Amino acid sequence: MNLDEFFWPVDDAGTSKACVLRSRRRGDGRTATGVNGPTIVVIPGNPGPPHFYHRLMEEMLHCSTSSEIFEMYCLGHTGHTATDKVSQSFSYHEQTTHKLFLLRKHIFGTLGDRRVIFVGHSIGAWICIDMIRQLCVTEEPQVQAVLCLFPTLMHIGSTPNGKTLGPWIGNYVFREASAALIRCVNACCFRRCLFRLVQWAQQGRMDAVDAQVTVEKLLHPDVVRNTMYMGDGEMRLMGKLDSKTIRKHAHKFFFYYGRNDGWTEPL
Repeated sequence: MNLDEFFWPVDDAGTSKACVLRSRRRGDGRTATGVNGPTIVVIPGNPGPPHFYHRLMEEMLHCSTSSEIFEMYCLGHTGHTATDKVSQSFSYHEQTTHKLFLLRKHIFGTLGDRRVIFVGHSIGAWICIDMIRQLCVTEEPQVQAVLCLFPTLMHIGSTPNGKTLGPWIGNYVFREASAALIRCVNACCFRRCLFRLVQWAQQGRMDAVDAQVTVEKLLHPDVVRNTMYMGDGEMRLMGKLDSKTIRKHAHKFFFYYGRNDGWTEPL
């Protein structure tokens, strides 16, 4: 699947930009010349380089045999890709504001009679819910569905993974030391060595494509610092579930959980 990669400013000032991937094709795989189907918008988890979602985007399009022409975007988190133009770290609330800005500036105005489908992974599912809450009365009907994949929606710091990782990424010294370590590794190691190191560290759980994305997009001092800063906010500040918004738009929501997800509280 061919993907266009570009960078969109996330505010009117244009001082920070986020990486965006876009694809346009027919559901049956034939050449697309226009768009008459829904627009699908993928919101990543943390870390949030959109390149991790290349295969998800491809599989979602392959699952349809429709002759409709789909347009799909993955809106990366600001500062989570080595080539992003940022001057600071952003919280998950600020990332939500960025996504709303991009939707209103580049997507909602192009829909016409078509609809948009949100797909949120992990913290991206929380962002989708919060975006629905903030949409105005003319924007909300344009959202056809919200698919929440392995969502992290409440009390992340109390989950098994949160209890393990929270004290580490919440430590400013640890975050800065991690960024400095990544800087040294990048300076001392060849890309091929980093690639093999990442695959070894993941013990076979990461294939060559994701390992390449990790090395090229994620293993950068500023990106490591930014992802940890966002994660720290998720651990400390995310509280109870926004059940009011979910009940109000219940007909649009679909939730998919893993059997053993360390980012959700045990039942």
